[in-house]
Amino acid sequence: VTESEQLGHWLLEAKGNTVNAFRWIFDVDDLYRSTIRNTDGYPVLFERDIAEGGYELHQIYQFDSSAQHVITSTARGNEPAQIRAFDLPEKGHDMISGLFALRQIEWAAKSPGDTVQIGLFMDEEWFELKMVHQGFEEVTIQGDSWPCIAIQPVVQTGRIWRKSDDLRVYIS
Repeated sequence: VTESEQLGHWLLEAKGNTVNAFRWIFDVDDLYRSTIRNTDGYPVLFERDIAEGGYELHQIYQFDSSAQHVITSTARGNEPAQIRAFDLPEKGHDMISGLFALRQIEWAAKSPGDTVQIGLFMDEEWFELKMVHQGFEEVTIQGDSWPCIAIQPVVQTGRIWRKSDDLRVYIS
């Protein structure tokens, strides 16, 4: 049992790295960490450390869900951190706890085409992340298969995605 679990929290972590053979083209070394309450899945602390092709960003978000408030610390490269406070319109998630929250939805009670919405605080902005249920699919990676929920985020087109259905997420 970790200290975090003793305090009633779970630590969620996600990493993104460039495969070694391609590091010379564009090097990515990202770490996302979310400490959530194990009672309701809402975040207490979110940390984001990204290093992508020479760009560096370090963020720490301290959430107070009961007050619907978050304090942020954001530092780009070697610049000093900027501290800001935000009031949220409702309880919200960071990017990692938001993915965990999607796993907690009763997808079996929903039909393909149904939309769910999660309040998300990211890059010091509030978003209503909308996801469209696409059904259930078996996903096979390197010979291992998992039953997954297929969901399609409603994404903004033009910046990264050409069409609104260019991204599909699978949750086991």
